[in-house]
Amino acid sequence: MLIEKGKAVQDTVKGKIFNIQHFCVDDGPGIRTTVFFKGCPLRCAWCHNPESQAYEYELMLRGDKCRECMLCTRVCESGAHEFIDGKHVINRSLCKVCGKCTEICPYKALDKIGREVSVEDIMPELTLENVFYKRSGGGVTLSGGEPLAQPEFALAILRACKEASLHTCIETCGFSSKDILTRIAPYVDLFLFDYKLTDDKLHKVYTGASNKVILENLSMLSRMGKSIVLRCPIIPNVNTNEEHYRAIARLADELDGIKEINLEAYHPLGINKAKFLGRESLYNNEEFLGKNEVNNIKEYISGLTSVDIRVM
Repeated sequence: MLIEKGKAVQDTVKGKIFNIQHFCVDDGPGIRTTVFFKGCPLRCAWCHNPESQAYEYELMLRGDKCRECMLCTRVCESGAHEFIDGKHVINRSLCKVCGKCTEICPYKALDKIGREVSVEDIMPELTLENVFYKRSGGGVTLSGGEPLAQPEFALAILRACKEASLHTCIETCGFSSKDILTRIAPYVDLFLFDYKLTDDKLHKVYTGASNKVILENLSMLSRMGKSIVLRCPIIPNVNTNEEHYRAIARLADELDGIKEINLEAYHPLGINKAKFLGRESLYNNEEFLGKNEVNNIKEYISGLTSVDIRVM
């Protein structure tokens, strides 16, 4: 349950993030600063930020940067670092993700993913580009991972942003309780709402969850009068079919809150990231989806709805 807090308490609310990115132009209108939350309730097979999925801290090893200096073995108290046949291997069952190895690595091959911060910690950074926000109509975007999976922290940041007169966006998978959405929605100017798959069975297969709650939340936000951009990842051989395209157009026409459709072309950058984290990617298509194909999909959907469509 979300609890209303006074400003002093609100500023000390803490959460886990893994990045703050400045001068973003694809995370809402204008120039924006995007806060990437750690942790997500879904497990999308094609996730391009697999480091965002787990709520726990993680150690990333970029093997192509490692020069086998073995300094990491000197500081690792748990003996998690091994060098086998010229290959750097991490025994993740031993690793405590203390971060000591990341600090000593001279080649930046090791990276601790995730850090705990308070609202007070990050607000100076979020207001740093105020002049660019005002000139471009930009602001702050909460992304992830899934911001709604850390509701207290997300709410505290959004309230602080509103107190600073900043435009706010949330990029969300929509898999959340209605109570959380209802409490957070008043502080959000624009929802960037993912719509991944129409078929519920396939949605469970490729994301690990049903889309029923997601669609209910999307409809609820529209009824609340919230502005929504429907964000649709285009994944080859998963949702590249006319049934899904027609469903996108139908949603856009039925829900008044949807002001724009974004078609997000698949890219394979998450595959290597998964390897760096010691995981196997669940969707191993290493080909970028071509612009011509995405533009053809845009043309098809454009013939079914009057809502503006943008290719990303």
